[in-house]
Amino acid sequence: MNEVVKDVINPHHLEKFSGLIRGRIPGKLSSHSLAIGDHLLFFNALNRTIGRDGYFDHQSPKNLLKDPRYEYLRRVWAKGQIELLRPLSLGQEYACRESLKFIKRIRGDHYVCLERLIVGSNGESLLRELRTLAYTNSPPRTRNATETAVRNGASLGTFTFRDLDIIIYGQLSCNPHRIHWDRRYSQAVEGYRDIIVQGPFALQVLLKFAEDAIGSSITKVEYRNYNYIYPDTEVEVNLLPGQGQYRVCMNDARRPEVMFVQAVVSCQ
Repeated sequence: MNEVVKDVINPHHLEKFSGLIRGRIPGKLSSHSLAIGDHLLFFNALNRTIGRDGYFDHQSPKNLLKDPRYEYLRRVWAKGQIELLRPLSLGQEYACRESLKFIKRIRGDHYVCLERLIVGSNGESLLRELRTLAYTNSPPRTRNATETAVRNGASLGTFTFRDLDIIIYGQLSCNPHRIHWDRRYSQAVEGYRDIIVQGPFALQVLLKFAEDAIGSSITKVEYRNYNYIYPDTEVEVNLLPGQGQYRVCMNDARRPEVMFVQAVVSCQ
């Protein structure tokens, strides 16, 4: 699997995302280049075959392995890594080269890791991303995970994801996955209580809080998604400094034992 998606870093598109979160998240967007994580709003092609869940099917185990037995009820964004090597300037066109890093079967589930490399016009690598999708038939469930960052970390603030936030972000990121906009499908077919927040959306919010608190540009992040975020959930972002790195957690503000996202970030 080798795909190339070209896109222009349109500053007006970035301003729409800024308008979505304005006044609820500290810091501001740069007028010159993308901060880490902001590329998730771009390089999302729609000219792909989609499954019954509305999401791109070319990266599913069934199609990658050409085996109809590996058709799963749900797919979720499990974890990933982003490394910003050089700035992505606003108004410039770049190409994103997507390839399969690995596909593994673990206890009845499949994990598909994609490598996405964003390059400039001269072929120079500017950003490297790994994203791992989990394919499973297990029903959604909430896992509790009390972490040191929640008990000892510094609170950076709270944010509430509204249902319209989720729908608008899906439009901005060209994400057709039905669990982010089709409440009836999300409940009746996949077993969620409601639509859920996109993994990239939660990550971008976490990174905005972290970068503002640290006061320096983040150049690398490794993250893992633990639980689903439903509309009207107030989340709290906590920061725990480390040696050359910071650990950042996004938890339920009312039930801190419920962790949504945990990330380790590195700065320049």
